[in-house]
Amino acid sequence: MAGIVGLQEQIAAMMRCGASVDQVESELIDPCELSSDQKAALWLYAWSSMARKEQRNQATRYLLNVGPG
Repeated sequence: MAGIVGLQEQIAAMMRCGASVDQVESELIDPCELSSDQKAALWLYAWSSMARKEQRNQATRYLLNVGPG
């Protein structure tokens, strides 16, 4: 589990420096050899580091990309 904690710390540092969730995902989370559940948890951690308004905006963009249905 130390690997997850280390990644969590790296995510926090990246987010403090202004990285986007997409950047954290592509540069840090995707390349890791972790389970999909672990990657999802790390992504959610990064997403939770954004300002609430930006979370809403990003969620809305994701919903629009999914399309009707």
